[in-house]
Amino acid sequence: MSDAATSSARMRWDEALFWIVFTLHAFLPGRWQPAIVIADAPVMVMDLVLMALAVTLIIWRWRDLRIYPRPWLMVGVWFVVVVLWGVTSLPLWADARDTADAIGRLVPLLGASAAFVCAYVLMAGRPTEEIAAVLRRATIFLAVVGTAYAVKSLAAPGLELSFIRDAQQRARGPLFSPAVGHLALLPALGCAVGLALSAVGRQRTWWTIASCGLLLAVVAMGSRGALLGLAIFAALTALLVGGGNRIVRVAGIVALAGVGVLLVFGLELITGGRTRETSDPFRERTYTTAFAALSEAPTTVARGQGLGVMWPWYSEDAERSGWEGRDTDVAFWHHTPYGASMAHPHSLPLWLAVEFGLPGMLLVVSLLVCHLVVFRGTAGEPWRMATACGLSAAITAIAFDLPVFKSFTLATLWWMYLLGLLILHGRTSAKETAPCAA
Repeated sequence: MSDAATSSARMRWDEALFWIVFTLHAFLPGRWQPAIVIADAPVMVMDLVLMALAVTLIIWRWRDLRIYPRPWLMVGVWFVVVVLWGVTSLPLWADARDTADAIGRLVPLLGASAAFVCAYVLMAGRPTEEIAAVLRRATIFLAVVGTAYAVKSLAAPGLELSFIRDAQQRARGPLFSPAVGHLALLPALGCAVGLALSAVGRQRTWWTIASCGLLLAVVAMGSRGALLGLAIFAALTALLVGGGNRIVRVAGIVALAGVGVLLVFGLELITGGRTRETSDPFRERTYTTAFAALSEAPTTVARGQGLGVMWPWYSEDAERSGWEGRDTDVAFWHHTPYGASMAHPHSLPLWLAVEFGLPGMLLVVSLLVCHLVVFRGTAGEPWRMATACGLSAAITAIAFDLPVFKSFTLATLWWMYLLGLLILHGRTSAKETAPCAA
């Protein structure tokens, strides 16, 4: 049985503070998490709280922090380069109007940095068994939150299934929107599935229940990207998890078939036919505009257009306040020198390439490499292999939206899984600790 399934490392105070903040954010109504105005620029309260949390964690844990060698260092360095590169394009010392605009552009960088820092502080400097416990608690947290959002979206008062009356009712909440929730839900699903395969007795039952809750949340979001990611996760899990264990492999294939049946026969009711749509004119027009910016301005490809020059989306989101208006399916068009576009490009690689140039593209490459690296050294540890499968499947969220630089609290949880596995890979490769579940 995997140590990760039974790890009982005590929760440190910094982690306890983190989960208190995230639990309040996940369940408090959106009207209690409004936007406030700073120098005429609207800023979401939770984004400021996350930044304050990151600073607090650094102050109290700086003695325990350390810089890990590759591959963690690679993605960390390029992330910092992208943030600094974006800051250099801001009109920080201009008049009041430009200052408000600069704040609206700067917040995505600060929020994304806070998410990265929180995840790093929670992972770095901890023994392997503590990293296991943190990721296990993250999985439980996401299972509870995801199940709650799914039940709320699918069940109306009196337990009448609301999707029969309103096919557009999709699982969502303050923590994640239906378009990007799978960024963290799929890694959590992988972790839960791996722990269920590793555990025995009552532990296996609880992790199986958690897996079912996470699966329900992913399906109830009704997102085509989430469903594609779920199919990729099922395929990778069936092929990779379990190694030579024939029973596990057969069980994975059966699970893959079950997911396929669920997609075919169940999703029409949940998504109202959205999964049958093979095209999205809003995204297509936005992608056309983004590629036009890359092709028509080749001299700016290396340095990028500048942060917020093409898509100054944050202030518009914050003005709508609360999760109900943030990340909705409503398209808000604005015009650019290269054509009409939605508020943002709905693709992290495109956003980084257009606005950040070469540093942004190198960050994308480093993220892809890290998603491959986490598979190494996981033989005999189903939970790590399954979590790596979930991380790879969650790339669909990055390909079709901006969760890493937009949904900061969700991105924090995603960074925890990615950095946790990268640190464990580094320890296994360097033989700093004996190979064991993390």
